[in-house]
Amino acid sequence: MLKNIRKAFIGACFFFSLGVNVAHAELAHIAIATNFKAAAEAIFTAYQDSNADEIQRSYGATGKLASQILHGAQYDVFLSADDISNPKLEPFIIATTRQSYAYGKRALWSANSSAPASLDEFSKTSISCLAMANPKLAPYGKAAQEAVDALKAKGLSITTQVTGQSVAHAFQFVASSSCEWGLVAQAQLIAINKQNEGLLVPTTYYSAIKQNAVLLKHGEHNSTAQAFLKFLKSKPAQDIILEFGYDLP
Repeated sequence: MLKNIRKAFIGACFFFSLGVNVAHAELAHIAIATNFKAAAEAIFTAYQDSNADEIQRSYGATGKLASQILHGAQYDVFLSADDISNPKLEPFIIATTRQSYAYGKRALWSANSSAPASLDEFSKTSISCLAMANPKLAPYGKAAQEAVDALKAKGLSITTQVTGQSVAHAFQFVASSSCEWGLVAQAQLIAINKQNEGLLVPTTYYSAIKQNAVLLKHGEHNSTAQAFLKFLKSKPAQDIILEFGYDLP
C-alpha cells in the first residue's frame, strides 16, 4: 500500500511540474509526536495526492512540543501522543476540534538479542541497559515506566536505565547498540520492517496511550489545517494508521 501511495505522490508531483495552474495553497504548520512520524509521512503523501496544500511538519516529544506552543510557537495543528489534557494548553487550542486519531502500542526490542517468548520470561532475567522515553516529556515514556515497574515487580533486574527526550531517542539508543534493550513504539518497528524482532507489550502493563489531535488558535482560520484534520478521520488515513500498528479510537 505504501508503495502505491509513493507512486501516486510522484505522479502528482510530475503533473504539477508541467505548469498546470493551481490555486495558491495556504501553508499549515503541524506539530507531531515523534512516535507517529512514519505513519504521518505516509498520511501526508496520501493527502497531498489529491490536494495542493502545503504542510510543514515539526516532530518532537509531546511535552517539548506543548512547551513550544505555550511559548508562542506558531503551529496550526497539534498531533499529540496523549489526550492533550494539560490545562495550560486550553487557551491555545480550539477544544471543539479535539479528536482521538490513534491508540499507541509499546514493544520491547533489542537490535542484537532475540525477543523473549513472553514478558514473564523476560522478567526473570537481568539486563545491562534498558532505554525508554522520558516519562516527564513523552506519554510513551510514562507508559514505559509503568511497564518497567510491573516487570521489576516480577523480578526483572536492570543495571542502567536510560531515558531519551522522546521515543525516537530511545529507539536510537537501541538501534545504535548503545543500550541492550528498549521500550519503543510498535510503529517504529513496523516502519523499518522489524516488527517480528520485538515483543508487543500487552496493554495490561501500561495505561492506554490515547493520541489526540487538535486545531490550535493560530490555525483557526487556516483552511489547510482544517482540511488535514478532516482527512485524518478519512478511511485512507485510518487504513494507514492501522497499517503502522496503531489501534483506532
